[in-house]
Amino acid sequence: MKKIKPESADIQQQAEWLRAMSHPLRLRMLMGLSQCECNVGRLWQELKISQPLASQHLNRMRRAGLIIGERRGQEICYRLADPRIAKILKLLLEKPRT
Repeated sequence: MKKIKPESADIQQQAEWLRAMSHPLRLRMLMGLSQCECNVGRLWQELKISQPLASQHLNRMRRAGLIIGERRGQEICYRLADPRIAKILKLLLEKPRT
């Protein structure tokens, strides 16, 4: 087994990802962003939530390093910041084997 340093930067980043993912709405947003990048307007419409609520959760995920926002004209398009996040989401969606 590989020795893991408990104070390593990777462990701290991964813990922050998990804390930020621990809200059902943020998980739904991340699952949507794992399919395609989109702007805040599309997210709040798809999820049937208010624009301020969507922005609040997007900011939380951006600060945690889960997503990246890229300005395109007057809009900001969001996407997953790291391909490992999509792998985590895929594992969460898998049905347990019995």
